[in-house]
Amino acid sequence: MKFKPFYFFLILLSTLWVFGQQENAEDLTDTKGAIIIAGLEGQVTVVNNTTQIPLPPEKVVAGGVLFDGHTIKTGPSSKIILLLTNGTITTVKPETSLNFKKFTQEKFDTTQTKLNDLEGEPSSSNTVLDIEFGDLVVDVKKLDKKSSFNIESPVGTAGIRGTVPAISVAKTPDGGFTQTTSMLRGEIAFTPSGGGLPTLLGPGQSLSTGIGPNGLALPLQMGRVSAAMLTSIQADVDSAGAAMGMSFEDYKKGATPTKREGSEDAPSEDEINESDDSRKGASKGVGGDD
Repeated sequence: MKFKPFYFFLILLSTLWVFGQQENAEDLTDTKGAIIIAGLEGQVTVVNNTTQIPLPPEKVVAGGVLFDGHTIKTGPSSKIILLLTNGTITTVKPETSLNFKKFTQEKFDTTQTKLNDLEGEPSSSNTVLDIEFGDLVVDVKKLDKKSSFNIESPVGTAGIRGTVPAISVAKTPDGGFTQTTSMLRGEIAFTPSGGGLPTLLGPGQSLSTGIGPNGLALPLQMGRVSAAMLTSIQADVDSAGAAMGMSFEDYKKGATPTKREGSEDAPSEDEINESDDSRKGASKGVGGDD
């Protein structure tokens, strides 16, 4: 099945903040962020976290709008691309379970916002994702200083300010979990689920760790992301970014999305080395917000 482009996914977005969709009106508040289904292929299920009831298939289509409090589940050879109204693009890859635990955002003027021109989010937001297992690539715009963006897993929490990581979480036969985080750009601070000081991870770096069935954290292993993996992450970003070429209002007029121009390439070897040098002698911890 070919990946479905979304030509109409923001038709209702300019009124979403005020009225909401009839079926989801009780979920909408003044600071509720929207999660737009940019496209999908294969078997994708969306489950309400409170009722544990899947949404009807006609709701899980390109152009559909979700809110936090739902879990996305993809089957084999399936994926879904989600656009958050803070500018974040999330690619949920095959056989993955991703829980949108929280996504709140201050109102903003959709008529003045062109997605591919955004260097930072259009208004402050707070996001908590929980990847229970599987793989995802997240392209996060630079966050407002009042904002937060955390990706949780059974292994730990990645605090993000504006970056492109690929995260893979797998169950082990003994009941534990392993996680590998591969950085394309930006920085994250990873904190193990058992607590402790965060570990800063920069462009081109990877971090592998896990948690045993007894709840004890496995050793952290830092490394370099392979060239093939960097290319793969960039391909996911480019594929998802094709939906980012117009303003919110353009979609209301039925225009066709165009490929985003000026997208960043994977970091060069010199950039990775420079990032490594900047961390030498530094203690573990979260970097500044700038």
